[in-house]
Amino acid sequence: MENYLGVMALCVISGMLAAAVHMLLTKSSKKQFQIKYLYFYAAAFYGAMSVVKIFMGEGEKTLFSSFIDIERATYLHYGIPLAVLAAALPLFMKILLKEEKRKYFMEAFLSIFSFLIGAEFLIWGVISSYNYVLVCIFSLFLSLCLVFFSKREMQFYKKGTGKDRLLFILPVILLWTVTIIIFEPNQLLLNNLEEFSIPYARFFGVMFVEGAALTVVYTLTGVFILSEKQLKAFGTIVFGISVAGYIQGNFLNGEMLLMDGSVQTWSLAQQIVNGVIWIAVIGLAVFINYNVRHKNICRKIVQGVCVYIGLMQILSLAFMIAAKEFPEEENEFVLTTNHMLELDEENNVVVFVLDWFDRQIMDDILKESPDFTKPLKDFTDYTNTTSCYAYTELSIPYLLTGVAWEYGMEADDYCEYAYENSHLLDDIQDQEYSIGVYTGALYMGNTAKSKLINYSDDITQELGYKKAFYAMNNTSKYKMMPFAVKHFYFYTTDDIAEIVVNSGEYSITNDIIFHNELAKNKLAIDKSGSYKGAFRFYHFNGAHAPFHMNDNFEEIKENGTRLSQSRGSLKIVYEYIDEMKRLGIYDNAAIIITADHGQNMDVMREAKNDEDYDMTSTPILFVKLPKEQHEKGPISNTAPVSHTDFAATVIKAVGGDSAAYGRAFDEIAEEEMRERVFTYVIAPDQKYKKCVIKGDANDAAFWTVVEEGE
Repeated sequence: MENYLGVMALCVISGMLAAAVHMLLTKSSKKQFQIKYLYFYAAAFYGAMSVVKIFMGEGEKTLFSSFIDIERATYLHYGIPLAVLAAALPLFMKILLKEEKRKYFMEAFLSIFSFLIGAEFLIWGVISSYNYVLVCIFSLFLSLCLVFFSKREMQFYKKGTGKDRLLFILPVILLWTVTIIIFEPNQLLLNNLEEFSIPYARFFGVMFVEGAALTVVYTLTGVFILSEKQLKAFGTIVFGISVAGYIQGNFLNGEMLLMDGSVQTWSLAQQIVNGVIWIAVIGLAVFINYNVRHKNICRKIVQGVCVYIGLMQILSLAFMIAAKEFPEEENEFVLTTNHMLELDEENNVVVFVLDWFDRQIMDDILKESPDFTKPLKDFTDYTNTTSCYAYTELSIPYLLTGVAWEYGMEADDYCEYAYENSHLLDDIQDQEYSIGVYTGALYMGNTAKSKLINYSDDITQELGYKKAFYAMNNTSKYKMMPFAVKHFYFYTTDDIAEIVVNSGEYSITNDIIFHNELAKNKLAIDKSGSYKGAFRFYHFNGAHAPFHMNDNFEEIKENGTRLSQSRGSLKIVYEYIDEMKRLGIYDNAAIIITADHGQNMDVMREAKNDEDYDMTSTPILFVKLPKEQHEKGPISNTAPVSHTDFAATVIKAVGGDSAAYGRAFDEIAEEEMRERVFTYVIAPDQKYKKCVIKGDANDAAFWTVVEEGE
């Protein structure tokens, strides 16, 4: 919050100083343009600060987000130059332009600037420093051309025109804010309250305040800043897009995929037909708003449509809220980063689960970089591995319990059932190992939390208003925009979950956070003496879409790739291993690197993903047992293993009795003929398929569907 207030204070205070200087240099006694002076100079100084950030290499960020911390020195570093500029800029304008031209230039600049920056904010919900500076440069150039070369003057607000302007722009802006900011985000959240631990009352309050603020700003700008032609064009565009978006969201979308990272696409024919409908609706909006013969009737039509759609959505939302049973707010159980980088000085069992990291992805990486797995030379690479389930919600609880899902179980019911009926964590604890599990809290049962050193039920939930506005803006626009541009507003359920900021909570959606923590704080030895060993289970985003990280651990906004992110995720593991070597605890440790599941090709085919992988689930599996060393490695092993053997391997590694859990990975022979079972299901039992694998799991020919259902 401080960076927002600090940046605004720098711009506004400098703008007030410049406006005062401007007034002193103005001969006219009229004072009606003082607010416009402030707006003009504050916008200019915001642009000046944006230019500085561009030269610092932060132009793709917003000016606010580029100020991570604002300290006293920051105000001096920027405040003094801005104060000098506040005195110099009005003087320069006085020298360059006569008073009347100066007044017209400022009005022209503000109207062009407001039109462009306002439209961009409605479209994207965010304005980078690059884009802001480009808008300023274009507005400056065009306004100077109007001042010096145009014989026609733009028509701005005059006394007596305010009511007509207000009655035109206010209904249109209200339709946009009610639909995009209020109705669609609240409807989405109310229909999925069970999936997101978001405090609804605060969420509604934040979205309502932001919607009201947006309405006030855009209405005042339309009434007092825009020219007559700009106002009509802006209102027409917003009205047309709002109505077309309402039709799109309610009648044209058809079946939408789950927002789990799989990108949905539409055929060219679908996009063309959809685009024609949009052109027709926006064309009708243009016809209505620019109809001169029936101006009053057309204006009433616009107002009526805005009020009708807006009221329908408000009433629908009111009924939804009244009918909804809200859970009582209570402290949320979360998994924190506590002790995340602490290991024992002698005995350690470390597990890395790289989400969605399939053997087929690993093969593609090795084709490009044959030596990529060289840091794993002491490991055994199990190349014939299968998971037991296709989705994280079943796979993670299974790995940590060894208890199978039963047909018909909801995912959350299975999670509780699995931990209640498992002794795996108890058996690890009996060996006097500390247990740190770093995954999402929804994958941990309540009965298991007392066994963990990193759980907390005393974390304060804070709603990030910036994240809420941006994420929920995206969800609305993804639903309401035409097929051809929906990909610009792509989001996942993780984006929604992240609008709640839990201080200290472990993130499974952003591996960069883990990398930065490891690079900054390094691994350390637990000096408490409370345990004889450490069991650490780390769940990374791995190869899971969306691809927001490259293999240099840099955040990628667009055009990230699965292979680059996968390499980056595994390179974090390499850095962790290097840290273990630095501490002298690597040789005696057991380390398992795997994935919770492999490729889910049913979803990928439906989404027309361009990667041609077989419909199998073959997660990577690299295992290093204590004292295991190889001259060259990793050593390839074709034993028919699966996640069924994970629990026995872990118990064996901590020194417990693994017989109750079956056989460990290293106890299964390569030539053994063994049946393994894989279940593809969206719990409770949608799209249910049960497969038996007899042979090489990498070959789809050895996969046989033995049970199937809807």
